[in-house]
Amino acid sequence: MEHYTKDSGRCVAGGGVASEERALLNRAYAYGIRYRGRLALLLGLTGLSMAVALVQPSFLGTALDCIIEEDLLRTYVFLGAMLAATVAQGVVSLAETYLTARLATQLSWQVKGDLYGRLVSLACDVQEHTSQGELLSRIEGDSGAVGNLLLRRLMLVPEAVRALAVLTLLLRMSWMLTAAQMLILPAMLIGSELFGAALRRRGSLNRGLMDRYMSYVQETAAGYREIKALQLERDRVDRFAGLAGQALRSSIGLTLLDAYAGLTNMLAGGLGTVAVVGFAAWQIVSGRLTVGQLVAFTAYAAQLAASLEALAGFRRSRQECLVSITRVFELLDRPQERATAPPPALPADLRGRLTLDSVSFGYEGYPPVLRGVSCTFEPGRLTGIAGLSGSGKTTLFNLLLRFYSPTGGSIQLDGRDIREYSIGELRRAISIVSQDPFLFEASIRENLLYGNPTASPRDLERACELAGILGFIKSLPQDLDTTLAGQGGGISGGQRQRLALARAILRDSPVLLCDEITAALDGEAASVIQRTLLALARDRTVAVIAHRPSTIENANLIVVLHDGQVAGLGTHGELIRSNPVYRRLLQPVATPGAARLL
Repeated sequence: MEHYTKDSGRCVAGGGVASEERALLNRAYAYGIRYRGRLALLLGLTGLSMAVALVQPSFLGTALDCIIEEDLLRTYVFLGAMLAATVAQGVVSLAETYLTARLATQLSWQVKGDLYGRLVSLACDVQEHTSQGELLSRIEGDSGAVGNLLLRRLMLVPEAVRALAVLTLLLRMSWMLTAAQMLILPAMLIGSELFGAALRRRGSLNRGLMDRYMSYVQETAAGYREIKALQLERDRVDRFAGLAGQALRSSIGLTLLDAYAGLTNMLAGGLGTVAVVGFAAWQIVSGRLTVGQLVAFTAYAAQLAASLEALAGFRRSRQECLVSITRVFELLDRPQERATAPPPALPADLRGRLTLDSVSFGYEGYPPVLRGVSCTFEPGRLTGIAGLSGSGKTTLFNLLLRFYSPTGGSIQLDGRDIREYSIGELRRAISIVSQDPFLFEASIRENLLYGNPTASPRDLERACELAGILGFIKSLPQDLDTTLAGQGGGISGGQRQRLALARAILRDSPVLLCDEITAALDGEAASVIQRTLLALARDRTVAVIAHRPSTIENANLIVVLHDGQVAGLGTHGELIRSNPVYRRLLQPVATPGAARLL
């Protein structure tokens, strides 16, 4: 299994900053391929809108000169032409705005879909190195940058064409006024270059702070019980205020930096306007320029300034977007679960025999959890797993499901290494009921059918009966159609475990793994589950981790783990007689208040 650290993102190749940016931009632009028809239409609409806008200043200037010449007929003709051009531009601009918004939304949701698809397929060790708040921030906050950059990049073409067309018209009207107007260009280019890199650095810092904020809020929502029990409300609010203050200052700084960049362009534009009016006053007085021509020139100059601002602003916006795009592709490039070889299909007569051969494993950066574990879970038998907390019991189940891969040894399913199967095939053969099972924000029926979407109503009822939860479900006003709150809120831990067991029974896999399935149950409910597990073990492999001795005392085999190693194998009776580690695990039963746990 490939391990991930935040410093090992693979979305960027070597070769310097410029090549890194080009690689990112090319990947972002690739999202536009499926929308090339609509993008071409948008380009056409934008070009048409700009073309109509080019004739309006000329109509206005000519109409003003006709007024001065007291030629009302020509005045009304040109004003009518200007009105028609304005209406036409309004219609085209409406279509352009709609198409732009639609494309931006579609691109954003396509990126969100890709990010969500990668989220559910991330390798488990990658998930554990990433906070949920950071993932949510990237999916929700960064996904729009791809569409934003792509559409801004597309607009460079018509803006550049408009700038050249307007510049040509201005030169034909007066090269001196045009030269005065062009004084703003160096200032705009220099300002864009200076502020662009600073905006990217500040934007990256701001997104990092937003990740911390999102993670903190998510952690508070998930740990509200502990916060109340430990009376941490005031402390959490104070910490939130500190985080919010940092994020606020960073956001204000980013906004001010962008404002300074805009101010530079505004001052440059003002300087150009003053220069143009100064030269124009002299030319009008000397009879070389009419008032109408000056008005037309000023309108064209405004269009040129807008185009130059858009071209210069693209540099700034690109740097801002690159921050989010880097985060998007860094997440998309994180390692996902994958098979190590072309996977064979699971045999139709799979029995579910699991064999661990000298299995070792350790989480990255920590001492080994399992060391040379060897044992076999046989079909038709109930296997119990006992050991102190931290002895590697749950880790063992994680390896069986290939949430992680062993760092040593191997695990076989019916004699074949589980790494040779596809992950999907393997997990279809194994069902698990975890110690803290997750239930989705959906109806009880939907939660159960996730185990087997084709299950009949009779199958649902039988599974719930075997799990000892049918009576509770029947007591609800909406029965199976009762909607559960997020993560199974509103029902007890024991009820969540029994619903998870019913879901596993519906899945009907050859292997069933249960982690502390009776920990949250009273004695009577636990007895029902114990009988169910024994019944299920007749035709499949069942392995149970248990703190409650009665849950596994009737197991065909008990595996005792101690300090990551197998410390004993045998039945309950055999281990009591011959295994001192197992006897110590039973001390809480014999000595009230003892600290040891199974």
